[in-house]
Amino acid sequence: EMASTDSSAPRGAVSAILIRPKQLTGLPVLQRKIQVERRAQAVFPAAALYQLFDILDIWKKIIELLCWIVVGVALGSVSIALYSFVEERKEEIALMRALGASRVRVIRFVLIQSEMLALGGAGVGIVAGHALMFLLAGFVQSYTGVELSMGFHTLWEGFILVVLSVVGGVFGFLPAWKAYRVSIGDN
Repeated sequence: EMASTDSSAPRGAVSAILIRPKQLTGLPVLQRKIQVERRAQAVFPAAALYQLFDILDIWKKIIELLCWIVVGVALGSVSIALYSFVEERKEEIALMRALGASRVRVIRFVLIQSEMLALGGAGVGIVAGHALMFLLAGFVQSYTGVELSMGFHTLWEGFILVVLSVVGGVFGFLPAWKAYRVSIGDN
């Protein structure tokens, strides 16, 4: 049965026809009959949408992977920066120890720096992400019709802060261990 046609097409030309078979089991046969004719093409809108969503899902996974790679590189650079901090300041760490700072206090000092870098970076990233969403929301909506959510996701953002706090401590452990082993006498 014919449900609609494009009324803007020239007389005698039809650009689209919506056909609904009486039984869904007849769809494959109907599609084959239409595809045999070179003048027509059968399209199932639901199938086309599923293919589109599959493609978008692949890109979403690729972007998520890239984000995790960026986070890993950032944490590695924080660890390297802290390690070089310890290397460059061996004398200062030895002086702290000579003035009475325990090895545990030196470890705590380096780990606090690691935590501050990780949480500071996470905070800047969250604020920058919201600012970017605010700036691009109108542009994205005008070109795609998709409205971006502008609210704060406190549970998710809190989770990010907790995870980065733990990871910052883990990545700060090697430099902290290096600071722990600084010899007072050698420096």
